[in-house]
Amino acid sequence: MTTSADRTTTDSGEETTPTGNGPSPAPTLDQPAASDNDAAQPNSPEAAESRRTSRGTVGRLAQRIVTRFGAATVAFTILATLFGALFAVVTPPFWGHDEITQFGRAYQVAHGGFLPERIKDDRGIAYGGEVPVSITALMGYALNDYTTNPEEPDEMVGDPDGYDRLGGAAVSSATDQVWFTNTAAYSPVPYIPASVGIRLAELFGLNVGGMILLTRLAGLLTYLAVVGVGLWALRKHRVQWLAFTVAALPIAVFQSGTVTADTLTNALAIMVSALLVKALFIGDRLGRIETAALLSATILLPISKPTYVLLAMLIVVIPIHRFGFSRTASDCLQVARNNTASDCLQVARNNTASDCLQVARNSTERGGSWSDAGWRRWIPLGFAAAGGLVFAAWMKVAAPTGDGMGLMRPQHQWNSVKPGEQLNGILSDPLHFVNVFGESIALRDGRWFSQFFGELGFSYIDVPAVSMLACLLAFAVSVGIGDRMNQATATFRRTLIVALTVAASVAMIYVTLYMSFTPVGYYMIDGVQGRYFVPLAIIGLAVLLRWMPLRLTDSDGKTPTRGPAITIVAATAVALIAALWKYYSIVWG
Repeated sequence: MTTSADRTTTDSGEETTPTGNGPSPAPTLDQPAASDNDAAQPNSPEAAESRRTSRGTVGRLAQRIVTRFGAATVAFTILATLFGALFAVVTPPFWGHDEITQFGRAYQVAHGGFLPERIKDDRGIAYGGEVPVSITALMGYALNDYTTNPEEPDEMVGDPDGYDRLGGAAVSSATDQVWFTNTAAYSPVPYIPASVGIRLAELFGLNVGGMILLTRLAGLLTYLAVVGVGLWALRKHRVQWLAFTVAALPIAVFQSGTVTADTLTNALAIMVSALLVKALFIGDRLGRIETAALLSATILLPISKPTYVLLAMLIVVIPIHRFGFSRTASDCLQVARNNTASDCLQVARNNTASDCLQVARNSTERGGSWSDAGWRRWIPLGFAAAGGLVFAAWMKVAAPTGDGMGLMRPQHQWNSVKPGEQLNGILSDPLHFVNVFGESIALRDGRWFSQFFGELGFSYIDVPAVSMLACLLAFAVSVGIGDRMNQATATFRRTLIVALTVAASVAMIYVTLYMSFTPVGYYMIDGVQGRYFVPLAIIGLAVLLRWMPLRLTDSDGKTPTRGPAITIVAATAVALIAALWKYYSIVWG
């Protein structure tokens, strides 16, 4: 029996009954003390007490970890580590999205080739670099394997022993030229994790298969770390589960286990979105680590993938006093002086720093005045400007690679991709572009929807319907229990700016592929894939939560936490298990 005095309250507001760790009652005359032989018995009271104590210790340790890092962060780390590593192992070498060209660019960056390098190609303009012959042999084998698949129900991999044989070879000193015009357009930044993996593999003397696996795992580790910062920032808010659901999508976890620039790009976009949600939509002040992470990502994200440059620029919409630039009493006093009446100023002068801080909190409910921040108000603008300049500079460097993108298409379309001509067409006849855009949606919207959850690499295997349904359940619950957004910081004007930015970012995806991959005169915008919209999902749904007043509640009218969290984690686990099972069974048999 437990009395009210025995109950404690967790951070989530739920009452729990602590396990008893106090001393056991002394034996009485009717209950003699146990002998050494009794204590050794597995079913003795002492053994049972020992097991309860051990379980209580483990439980308290787990509770401390969850409290410190957040439940979503812990769940994500476990699931993404497990399934990311499994995908890294079961995915045949170079079967990821453009993994041959992605690895080629990563190898080039790892050896100091930061700028696009023009190579000789009889077909036309081409960019690429040198890769060890032993690796190109495996590239060629994989390319032939995934492009010449047998009929169902035979497995897609033709000869597993071939991968073992070529993967077991030493990394040769001799090199061969590899074409990767499509990835040469990317800056070195998104390839830093893969480059580290390649260098470590060389340092340890790993064979070809070991180098590929270590390169994949380096990307996975980066994904865990960067996304973890974003989830950790939301650890005190229910909206953490929305960020978790996006970060643990099967397509995101699959890509984190392969060599691709999208691994770091997705991670940065998710982290930026999480920090924007915390500072702007929830209205909480960012810590110093969170502020530093957001400022850094403002420069790194635009240069990782240009289509998400506008997402990074949203840093300028965050109220200046939501950044963690300073927490000193003098700053609080300055805010109090500039924003409050004389009587409130007198309180700030006459009372302690804590009183001053409370005055500052009350006076900055709407984010504080622009003039309050002094020189600090220029910091976000400066980083946004730097991100924009770096973006523009790299676009100028990478622009010539666009003329060689036609070689990714069938031979009769090699010379039909002309970015300049496409841009002139958009400007001179925008209605034609709108018509092509509408035709693309009519023909491919269902395909993009399924790809959002997962088209797993160049096997072109869609995740099963079970995975999609489980993800939709996780989305429905995570959106339904989302926090009430702070209308004081996420004003209508600021929210509208974010919504328009998301719409513009979506438009950039279509325009970019129309110019750089679609042949002139083609009936639709080619090359669009559903996974390109994953980095925009969190911030887009945050806008929905700001304007949608509906939330899930229990019979008492309160928003539950434990049950929905378990549902979301369970649904995500089911989605990943089903995706991995289908992929393995079709690829390997």
